[in-house]
Amino acid sequence: MNNRFAAFLLFILTATLLIGCSSHGAEKDERKIALENALEAMKSGDSEKMEKYVVEEEGADSSSMEDTVTDLAEEKKAEEALAYLFKHLSYKIGDVKKEEENSATIAVEMEQADLKEATSAAMGEVFIQSMSLAFSDKTEEEIDAEMEEFLLTKFKKMVDDNQDNLITTNVDVHMKKVDGEWKVVGDEAFYDAATGGMLSAIEEFADSFNMEENTEDAAK
Repeated sequence: MNNRFAAFLLFILTATLLIGCSSHGAEKDERKIALENALEAMKSGDSEKMEKYVVEEEGADSSSMEDTVTDLAEEKKAEEALAYLFKHLSYKIGDVKKEEENSATIAVEMEQADLKEATSAAMGEVFIQSMSLAFSDKTEEEIDAEMEEFLLTKFKKMVDDNQDNLITTNVDVHMKKVDGEWKVVGDEAFYDAATGGMLSAIEEFADSFNMEENTEDAAK
């Protein structure tokens, strides 16, 4: 009787361990599936799907990349630009490096066109064009339409010119469970890797522009 009872306990213990390991593996898969869905949504320029799988980083302001993507996607041409931006993006999802009940970190290798230098150069041209149109005698609607066309053309050329200039970035992607579903935390490191350095180039340009303004104000 004791041997049979011991065997029964061993069976229960083994089954419990197997179930625990199985659900732990499934939990990892859910994280990776959510991450893959987010990256595929980016590649297709599907902003609605991106919203489903990506959440804003805590403490980020309203000028975050996620808000920018969502706002831009309301325009047809901007959606086209998003899909164009990510058409050279490829990725390899690696191991879960850190995991807790409602958060995890996954290693990801992203390959994308290196757009940092090209973006820095383009920002100057965009600024000059916007100033030129601002002082023209064109209506606001005409200015908006012309600027939109200028940006899209410039943007596509920038991506095309760098299609063979690829950069590989290893990034730790943070995941968070929200209302029972795993989502990617859209922080700067994630978006900068996905955009080939475009985000950091824009931020550096904005910082330098603000620094020049502050210097001028201090000199007055």
